[in-house]
Amino acid sequence: MAPRLMSEACKEHERLYGFRPKYYLMDAGYDSGDMYNALDLKGQIIIKLNKRNQKEPPQGFNEKFLPLCPASQPMVYWGSDKKHMAIKFRCPKAAGRQVECEGQCWCLTLMGWR
Repeated sequence: MAPRLMSEACKEHERLYGFRPKYYLMDAGYDSGDMYNALDLKGQIIIKLNKRNQKEPPQGFNEKFLPLCPASQPMVYWGSDKKHMAIKFRCPKAAGRQVECEGQCWCLTLMGWR
């Protein structure tokens, strides 16, 4: 039901405004693998994670499911790569954040920070 509803809403938006939405904001009830697989709306889906039956984030991620750098600092969202269908993250120090880091991040060396 939900994928069909989203598809129809997308078509109606395109009919009314002449373009497809770039973002689709949904609540946690839509957080399922079937939903992601069924949608081919050419936009970014933003869904609050449904944490049922989940006790703690996987290793290397914080409680908001952001990846952590080697210094255990949350990485900074750095956009997306449509060609590779990937979300990009960057070292927080290299992104200009004030973080406690003793240079243990490999990305700082690669980026010329050391």
